[in-house]
Amino acid sequence: GAYLCGTDGSKSVVRKQSGLTFEGKTYADRFLLIGTDLNLKPFFPEIGPVNYMYDPEEWVIILHLPDVVRIVFRLREDEVAAEAMAETAVRQRISRFLETEADYNIKHVSNYNVHQRVAETFRVGRVLLAGDAAHINNPSGGMGMNSGIHDAYHLAPKLAAVLDGAEDALLDGYSQERHQVAMQMVQNYSDKNYRDLAAQSPAEREKRNAVMQETAVDPMKARAYLLRASMLDERI
Repeated sequence: GAYLCGTDGSKSVVRKQSGLTFEGKTYADRFLLIGTDLNLKPFFPEIGPVNYMYDPEEWVIILHLPDVVRIVFRLREDEVAAEAMAETAVRQRISRFLETEADYNIKHVSNYNVHQRVAETFRVGRVLLAGDAAHINNPSGGMGMNSGIHDAYHLAPKLAAVLDGAEDALLDGYSQERHQVAMQMVQNYSDKNYRDLAAQSPAEREKRNAVMQETAVDPMKARAYLLRASMLDERI
C-alpha cells in the first residue's frame, strides 16, 4: 500500500490534517532577517561562513549563502517590526552595527519568531512526519536541518523494507526513536544554544565565553562539539 510522508515544513498541512498537536513554546524575542550583498570582509577580516556575534543588548547572526548574506538581529522589546523593516531603519541598523557607512543592496527583509515544538507522534497509520513538519527549534547551531536529515536517513530504509513486505511495526520504531531524539536531544541542545546567545548577565556571559574558549583550543573538545552539533555522534 501507499504511505504519505509529511515533509512540508513547520506549517505542515499533512500534520494538521492528521489532527496531530504541535506542543511547545514560542520565544518572546522577535528577529529581523536582512538579505544583502554586503561584503563584510573589510569590517571583519576573519569572518567565516556562519558567525554568532555575542552582545548582551543586540547580538547578531551572519550567514554567508551562495547568493546572499543573511544578517539576523534581535529586535528590542520597544521596536515595531514593520518600522524596523523599513529601508531607512535597516540601513541605520547596519551602519550602527558596522560603526560606519557601507555600500550594499538590500535583497529582502522579514521578521519572525522562534519556536520549540514537537508533534505528539511522527506516525498516524499510513501518515509519517519528518523534518520541520515533525519538530522545529531555535535555528542557531543548525540542529533543525541536521535532525531533519537524520529523520530522512532513518525513515527511508524502514519505509523501503515495509514496502518490500516487512512488518510495519518498523515505522512505529521510527516514530518512537525520532520523537525521543527530538524531545531529549534537539530541543535541549537548541534551547541551550539560544540561552547562550541571549545571555545578558556578566556571570552568564563569562561562563559561556570560558566554555567556548576552552572548546576552541582543545581539538578533542572541538571535535566532540562539532559531532554533537551535526548529530553525527548519534547512535540510534
